[in-house]
Amino acid sequence: MRYRRLVGSLEIELECDPRFEQIAQTLLEKMEMLNLKGPALKDGSRIQYGWSLLTLRAKNGVLMVCEPDFDGDALRDFRANLDTTLEVLCEQTEVLRRTGLAGIDIRFSDEVFIRGGALESPNLFLKRQVPSGARDSGWYIGTPDDLEGKATTKPPEVIRVFELLFRRRSLLKVLTLPPDFVVNIKGEEITSILDQSGNNLWIGKQ
Repeated sequence: MRYRRLVGSLEIELECDPRFEQIAQTLLEKMEMLNLKGPALKDGSRIQYGWSLLTLRAKNGVLMVCEPDFDGDALRDFRANLDTTLEVLCEQTEVLRRTGLAGIDIRFSDEVFIRGGALESPNLFLKRQVPSGARDSGWYIGTPDDLEGKATTKPPEVIRVFELLFRRRSLLKVLTLPPDFVVNIKGEEITSILDQSGNNLWIGKQ
């Protein structure tokens, strides 16, 4: 489905699945506010929206809202359909709603440190530290072996956030949780989200 809004003298259009209509309209409202605030939106304008970076591209007199080309070169190319950006954003928002926490954004291009082989493990945990640099998400992904002091022969990895779309997509939904929280995962399901005192914020939350 395509949604359009006249922003000043510009017509801005975005394309997404109808189930994202509400968030699509919210995004167009944001575009309108950004244009009023200035500088004016134009071909090539880039907007950070949650975990994604959106780019405006002129086509047939309309500014199309594009997301990174997650199926191609996400760091260089873009595409007009926003389904991936909006779906992940909705999932992240739902985790924050259920835990009652205020999120801290990540960028799709931020880096995640992974213990060797952790993404292939059925059971794993994620812990966020305060980011150490501009490209650091602060996230570490490990396995229960870490807690038991067991060594691994597999080398650690540093990957970009968007690479989790293809390696372990279900992890993306927890990545806006703030530092000092630990998330335990079994299969593709969250089993606990622990605060600094060890309280599980996930139990009984709907």
